Amino acid sequence: MRLAVVGAGWAGHRQCVAICGHATAELVAVIDPDIDRATGLADSYGSTSTVVGADLAAVGEVDGVVLCSPTALHFDQTMEFVARGIPVLVEKPFTQTLDQARTIAAAAGHVPVMAAQILRSMPMFTLAADLIAAGRLGQVVQVVERRLEDRQRAHPWWADVPGFLISHWGSHSIDLVSHLFAAPVSDQVACAGSSVRHTGVMDTFNAQLGFVGGPVMTTTMSLASTYQTHDLVMVGTEATVSFDCYRRVRLDDEVLLELDEDEMVTAGFATQLASFVEAIETGVVTVGTPGSVVRSTEAVEAAVRAALPG
Repeated sequence: MRLAVVGAGWAGHRQCVAICGHATAELVAVIDPDIDRATGLADSYGSTSTVVGADLAAVGEVDGVVLCSPTALHFDQTMEFVARGIPVLVEKPFTQTLDQARTIAAAAGHVPVMAAQILRSMPMFTLAADLIAAGRLGQVVQVVERRLEDRQRAHPWWADVPGFLISHWGSHSIDLVSHLFAAPVSDQVACAGSSVRHTGVMDTFNAQLGFVGGPVMTTTMSLASTYQTHDLVMVGTEATVSFDCYRRVRLDDEVLLELDEDEMVTAGFATQLASFVEAIETGVVTVGTPGSVVRSTEAVEAAVRAALPG
C-alpha cells in the first residue's frame, strides 16, 4: 500500500511511524515546503522518494495520502486528491468551516476520505466505547473535562488561527463525545477569552454542551495554567469511568487499562492508519467518516461563534 504524507511536522512524524509499523503499508513520499524537514522525515522512515514544495501534483502514483498540512490548506488539498481519485486521511481539524466539511462529505462518495480524529482510535477510548455499549455505566448523564497547560510562550502561530483553543483542542473533546454517543449537540453555552493579555490570543475556554439523547458535557481548557493536567470523567447511573489522559482508565476505583502516554498515542495512530488502509482496500470508511465529523464540526463552529466577542 503506497502512501504519501503531506506535511512534515509533529503529526506527519506520527503518521510516518504508523505507516512504517503497518505490515502492508509503505511510505513512498513526503511533501513539505521545508526541504530540510521533508528530507529528514523521509530519510528517517525509508521513503523511496522525497517530494518537496507546495505542488501536490508532484505526488505521483500512490494508493493514498495522509494529509498533515496546516488546517487552512485541508479543504483545497483534500478536494484536489479526491478529484484525482486518491483516498485521503485528513488530520484534525478536518476543515476550517462547517461548509467545507459538508462539501468534502458530499464529494467523497466515490473516494474514501477519513478524518484523523485520533482519540476515536486510542485504546483508552475504544475501551470506553465497549463499556458504554455493554451498559457497564448505565445511562451516562454527565461528562466533565479539564485540560490545563502552560503554553504562553509557545506556538506564536496561534495568533493567526482564530478560536485555536476551540477549533484545535476543543475539536478533540467535542468530537470524542459526539462519536461515543453518536449524537449531535442540542444546545450549548460557551465563553472564551485572553487571560494573559500580552499573548493576544484566546487562552481560556469554558463550555457546557447537551448531546441529543446523551450526556451533558462540561469542559474547561486553559493555555495559561502553571498547574498542568488533563482528565475526563464520564458519570453513569451505574458506574463512573475516569481517564487520566493519555495514560490510565479507571472504572470507579478499578484500573482497567494503563499504558505509558507515548504507547497510548502510538497505538492510536497505528489503529487509525490500519483503518485507513482498510478503507482504501474496501472503499468503505468505518471510522472517522466525513458525515460523523460534520456532526461534531457543527458543534465546534457553534462554540466558536458563542465564545468569540460579538
